[in-house]
Amino acid sequence: MRTTHHRYPSRSCGLLAVCTFAVGYVVWMCWVHSVTGVWVYPLLEHIGPMARISFFICLTALINVYYVLGEILNNYIWDSSKSKSK
Repeated sequence: MRTTHHRYPSRSCGLLAVCTFAVGYVVWMCWVHSVTGVWVYPLLEHIGPMARISFFICLTALINVYYVLGEILNNYIWDSSKSKSK
């Protein structure tokens, strides 16, 4: 992040892409479980269905928080660098 300025898309497009990836990953994990009978992550074997759904929702929300935090940090780092050079 300190070496390259990243150009983020609009926040709604970025969050839509992140959510699409997260949902796709959750669907893939569920598909692997349905085919093999084994969860990709052993933790998922030990929690109930509602806890599993809550876990997936919380992780998706956390991924969104990380995305927004990355965007904010990127803008902070590169905006302060531009103002120092002027």
